[in-house]
Amino acid sequence: MRIGVFTLFFLFVKIVFSQNCDLDLIESFFKNKQYALVYSLTDALVDCENINNEELEWAEYHRAVSSLELFNDEAQFRLEQYLDKYSSGVYRKSAILNLAKLHFRNKDYEKVVAKLVNIDVFDLNFEEEAMYFFRLGYAYFALNKFEEAKLAFYDLKSRKFTYSDLVKYSLAHIAYEEGNYASALQVFESLLTTPRLGIISQYYISHILYYQEQYHQLIEFAKPLLEKNYKPSRDEELKRLIGKSYFYLGEYKASVEYLEDYLSNSFNNLERIEQYQLALAYYELKDYEKASKYFEDIIIEKDSVSQFASYQLAKVYLILDKKSQAINAFKYSASIDYDYEIKEDAAFNVVKLIYDEESTYEDLVKTIKNFIDDYPLSDNIKYVKDLLIKAYALTKNYQTAIDELSGLNSMTLPQQEVYQKLSYYLAAEHFIYKRYNESTEWLDKSMNFPINSEIFALSYYWKAQSYFYLND
Repeated sequence: MRIGVFTLFFLFVKIVFSQNCDLDLIESFFKNKQYALVYSLTDALVDCENINNEELEWAEYHRAVSSLELFNDEAQFRLEQYLDKYSSGVYRKSAILNLAKLHFRNKDYEKVVAKLVNIDVFDLNFEEEAMYFFRLGYAYFALNKFEEAKLAFYDLKSRKFTYSDLVKYSLAHIAYEEGNYASALQVFESLLTTPRLGIISQYYISHILYYQEQYHQLIEFAKPLLEKNYKPSRDEELKRLIGKSYFYLGEYKASVEYLEDYLSNSFNNLERIEQYQLALAYYELKDYEKASKYFEDIIIEKDSVSQFASYQLAKVYLILDKKSQAINAFKYSASIDYDYEIKEDAAFNVVKLIYDEESTYEDLVKTIKNFIDDYPLSDNIKYVKDLLIKAYALTKNYQTAIDELSGLNSMTLPQQEVYQKLSYYLAAEHFIYKRYNESTEWLDKSMNFPINSEIFALSYYWKAQSYFYLND
């Protein structure tokens, strides 16, 4: 206990002043802030003759306050002891204020509030009232009870007293947390020349400029602040803000420089959306290997970020000629129900790539049919249906392909040519198996679309052959 440091001194003073019962003298010591003397002399007063209860109360209160001013560990005990002993004491209000002061000093803000709410503010003088509202407001502020803090600080905004700047700072912080950036910015700018608070205000201003999307202003303001290296831990955050600002301005090289500098500190991490932006920056700089690395790192769950990242990753894989990986990335993007346009386009790319890769018949047809079922109103539906017909044709599944074509309301010229060919091939198949009636029927259907002159001529020839074998 700190009181131990003063033990010998107190004993000496007690001996010297043991017969001194002059309260006026002790009060003069108190006014002169000679708290060690007051602490000792008030303890000795109990031995004085003819001392009354009011004087004993005075002594106990001033001994408790002196203990507080001397930072003695027993200060809280003595103040609470006074309040318990003198429930209606002359110094009750002051004792509560001093106890709140002690809790405030110890950053025990719940207790600060608990004590101060018992005070009638109308009983306080100007100085006491200012400190009352300051401690109550700051306690609420520290407890994140911002509405209560704003109410307590309200009467202090226009007052000039010891902690006026701290009140302004607290209110600016609250405005910042509540998204009232214009109000917060105005106050923080007024604190720039204030010792201590001026530096921290610069960091707040940097964040506000970022949130207001004033990226040019942020870069101009934050880069000199970063060079001064006032607060290394906060400087790391500046690198992130500057890097993201450059990204939004389309200055990808500078963006990558600052974001990678930020990541060079092993304690720093980017949020997934920020990693996505870094990957996009590398994509724009045509550094596809690094772009793919960052895109891959953030595809960890089926959400909007993963949908966009996997879609972009697929595009990177295509550039790197990794088509099978591109197909998988597009498939993953199409499996996420967030952005419908991205989902549809990813599914469409899967169809095209699987067709181009000449995948197995089952995979190709299943993929195309799934697209037709899932996106019947797609702008690409005609193209995809055409791919399905081609897929059937490639597998010599002529009848199924013709059925698909027949189901169309109208056929394009290329589709009519496909129909002509498929009908001819199906007729040839029937001819081989000596089903001449069926053969002539399909040859007639082929000839209804005389697009390819060679097939048209062959159809006439084989139709004649069929009639010959039918003896017609």
